[in-house]
Amino acid sequence: MITKKELLSCAINKFTQLGSKHVSLDEIARTLGISKKTIYTFFKNKEDLVTAS
Repeated sequence: MITKKELLSCAINKFTQLGSKHVSLDEIARTLGISKKTIYTFFKNKEDLVTAS
């Protein structure tokens, strides 16, 4: 199981490289080898993930 810290780290890297508007939750999930549903266990939506990062 992935941790919230690992998820945030990946999201920050992706958002820094490409900009948050150009990164999908699907892309983050693929990078981490998890389902998008797993992201939703930590964050309500992409906006919440962007805000947390």
